[in-house]
Amino acid sequence: YSLGYNDLSDTSCVPLASVIRNNPDLKRLDLSDNCLPGPDLSVLLEALSGLRRLERLHLGYNNLPDTSCDSLASVIRNNPDLKRLDLSGNRLPGPDLSVLLEALSGLCRLEGL
Repeated sequence: YSLGYNDLSDTSCVPLASVIRNNPDLKRLDLSDNCLPGPDLSVLLEALSGLRRLERLHLGYNNLPDTSCDSLASVIRNNPDLKRLDLSGNRLPGPDLSVLLEALSGLCRLEGL
């Protein structure tokens, strides 16, 4: 699915999470260039953590805060087949970045970051 560049906001996170939960075999998801940070971002990231077959995930330019690193790490750990991950243009350099980097180090099939 590609939902990039749609001006989705934090209020879209709960309905998106529902769609993700109803599509457990999802392999590709592009949510780039939306505005997703906010209180409901955790609901979306929790739904992404429930996936197990994700191969491509684009979350670039969503102003994701560094506080989302733990949840992003969970998404990465639960999707060992992840080949491409785009987190560009987010605000991730912070104290929680090490958790994210540790999760990335466990990806054997990662082709692009």
